[in-house]
Amino acid sequence: MYQILFVILQTTNNDTYRIMEDKLHTTNLEQIAHFAKAMGHPTRMAILAFLAKQDSCFFGDIHEELPIAKATVSQHLKELKEAA
Repeated sequence: MYQILFVILQTTNNDTYRIMEDKLHTTNLEQIAHFAKAMGHPTRMAILAFLAKQDSCFFGDIHEELPIAKATVSQHLKELKEAA
């Protein structure tokens, strides 16, 4: 875990740092955290794995392939889109 944090800090070395609540933050680190949170859900990872195998995809294809409700697929796609 510390190695990952070190790599992230290296990639943000040129960012402007600001202190907030005694923690070191950068815009880049906040974006990485938001992306990691979106990727941290197993259903979203299943959706991405399914999409990676497709040449094209329609919304209904995801629902037919994965055992989740259409509304749930829609919500997960929204979260993935916002994290991109």
